[in-house]
Amino acid sequence: MLVRTQNEVNLKVDDSRIFIQRVNLQDRADLYRQGDVAVQPSKLEGVGFNILEPVACGVPTITTDCEPMNEWVCEHFLRVKTTFWKKKSFSNKMAGIKHAFLCSPSVGALSKAIEWCASNDLSDISREQRTRALSMLAKDKLRLAWMEEMQKNQF
Repeated sequence: MLVRTQNEVNLKVDDSRIFIQRVNLQDRADLYRQGDVAVQPSKLEGVGFNILEPVACGVPTITTDCEPMNEWVCEHFLRVKTTFWKKKSFSNKMAGIKHAFLCSPSVGALSKAIEWCASNDLSDISREQRTRALSMLAKDKLRLAWMEEMQKNQF
């Protein structure tokens, strides 16, 4: 398992299979050159963009089974259950996302999803995910959706 971070992280790792890589990559595509799956169990999210990037690149992505992340990851076994609550907190206010939910992923469910990915061929999921992303995020389709939304709301 490769854990990437941009900042210094004080993690004690007693497993020779886990590598921590602290690096600021010049090319975003380098994020996806190594590894077979992105693990993105977002705790505080209101948009889901962190999940969208690997999904759009065709990288099978493990995330929480909470909106909006579960809207991007269609494979139910890659969406992990969460402990769910909504509250006014420092984190919500700092993030500036009033509708954001705090969703802690279940460690057991997250572990099972990672183990499943390590034991199975992800090629079909990767191809399907990339095809779905190309369809959903096609420039003409997005332009039309934005135009319809702006007309509906009279922007």
